[in-house]
Amino acid sequence: MIRLAECTFEEAAELARDSKAVIVLPLGAIEEHGPHLPLLVDWLGAEELARVIAPHLRRAGWRPVLAPLGVRHLDMPVTPERVWRAISSARDASSAAR
Repeated sequence: MIRLAECTFEEAAELARDSKAVIVLPLGAIEEHGPHLPLLVDWLGAEELARVIAPHLRRAGWRPVLAPLGVRHLDMPVTPERVWRAISSARDASSAAR
């Protein structure tokens, strides 16, 4: 699976033009699960699920791209509009931090 964060600008631009590229957006909560587990347990589960489905996407002719995009929270129920809003907010926060 291609990890978008590890791509150069040129590689990302090529992926943006590729009609077979599909973004896999793993989302999981970062929250407290007690003293015995790290905060990112749900996040790790989401990334693992993305890694598991990637080979199936490739066999179906797609080019999976893992892109967490800095999203840390989504309000339920998840809708395309809420996903887009979360991605936009994460992008704006990342730009402001630079």
